[in-house]
Amino acid sequence: MITKYSTIIYAIKVWLFSVLTSPILMIVFGVVKNGQSLSEMLGVYAKFAIYGGILSLLSVFLFSIVVRFFAKDRKRRKNQQKVNIQIVATILCIAPFFMFPKEFRFFNLTEVIEIIAIIYLSTISFGIWFFDYKMPHHLNEKELLDHLKNIK
Repeated sequence: MITKYSTIIYAIKVWLFSVLTSPILMIVFGVVKNGQSLSEMLGVYAKFAIYGGILSLLSVFLFSIVVRFFAKDRKRRKNQQKVNIQIVATILCIAPFFMFPKEFRFFNLTEVIEIIAIIYLSTISFGIWFFDYKMPHHLNEKELLDHLKNIK
């Protein structure tokens, strides 16, 4: 079967990778104050993973549209498409953190928020280049023949 949802699956993989690994990096680098016990660290991880996932749902929706848009461009190679995806992903990742600068300064969170934004951007960037999607015009011949057989 042709993987017509390849770009959506790719976007979800990148998003999940970021949502699930960024809290680990925040704990490892000491961005969030964690307790000494494993259960406290798991609690901090769970909170960041859940809140990060919920708060980024709009971003993953927009990200999947962007990926689909750039993947349809048959004139560009995949690396060129991924550069464009990376640029838009950077904007989508950083923009929410800078939409409310006064609120962050009021609570004295400016430095912490910048570090969190950098961690999320790092994991998103890694995911963009690590995971892969199939370009519509580069589907393998067997998938195409199987798809044509199923149409009849």
